[in-house]
Amino acid sequence: MEMLDTRLYMCTKCFRRCLWDELSDREHRCTRCRLQPKKCLYCSKMFEPLDENNDYCKRCTFYIQRHEAVQPPPIPNNPKAADGVEQNREGSSITQRWSEIKAASGIEDDSFSD
Repeated sequence: MEMLDTRLYMCTKCFRRCLWDELSDREHRCTRCRLQPKKCLYCSKMFEPLDENNDYCKRCTFYIQRHEAVQPPPIPNNPKAADGVEQNREGSSITQRWSEIKAASGIEDDSFSD
């Protein structure tokens, strides 16, 4: 014979007291605070979002934040380079792009020149 659990547990969001059966399985939220399960855009696993803006599960969010790529600093809208010569961005080489990034971020690597 199974005993009914009449103890009250707290919702993790609003701290309202509810029966264990009324709380969600993963986030332990009451029926008022619970959001519809979503599918993670990265791993396609169903998860219960913490808020409406979450598109990734907790695990994927952790790894995305941990391994996110470092973006180069923005290049100013001024098409002229630091030396006053206008450059065409479509045909720029890697060395020209690197010199633009250095100029935009203030990196000085004169000791590394060939």
